[in-house]
Amino acid sequence: RRSDVDQFFQFPVADDLSPDEILNYRNVVKEEICLEDVTVNIQNNVYGNSLEGFFDDTKKIFSNAKLYNSKDTLVHDRACFMTARFEIFYEEFRHRQLSSAISSQKRSRLSLGALISESKKEELLRTLLPSKGTLLVVPHNLIDHWLEQIKTHINFAVCSKKLPLIFRHKASNKHRKKYPIDEVSNPTLAVELCESDKTHFPFLFIDECNEE
Repeated sequence: RRSDVDQFFQFPVADDLSPDEILNYRNVVKEEICLEDVTVNIQNNVYGNSLEGFFDDTKKIFSNAKLYNSKDTLVHDRACFMTARFEIFYEEFRHRQLSSAISSQKRSRLSLGALISESKKEELLRTLLPSKGTLLVVPHNLIDHWLEQIKTHINFAVCSKKLPLIFRHKASNKHRKKYPIDEVSNPTLAVELCESDKTHFPFLFIDECNEE
């Protein structure tokens, strides 16, 4: 709650709205909730031992604010900030609780084993990065075939107004090809085209390191 310096999310939104505004707000937001409600729920043990309930209710506060307020408002901006900050806090809190439970010898052997397994899973998840890409694993001798199929059947204009760039990692004698596809194997050139010149967008990465 200390992070909400402007107190946008502390109390019921309806407290600061006119009757007409309240009606409009409730047409948009179906489940009203504020940080004060979450605090009362914690005090009344509504969530019990469930962190998920606490997490969902708190996230709902900020998602409601983003839903009702347009993107160019301070409230929407602060809701985005609070969402990111809360997610970091929540993950750190879960990790501390898990570490504390593992170090404590008050749990049964089975519970401890489950906690250790969960801890390893958490460690793995923290090393992963989100991606919107699609991984295709194909035999090396079919790479060019797949590439031609992609070029033939994908409408690049749907992806971006920029030119699509294909980066071939450790490709031999593979340099810039004819329009509309540019194929490069030089990472410096790839960065220059996508980041500096901004004429291309990174469309496809082909890893040809292992030809076996």
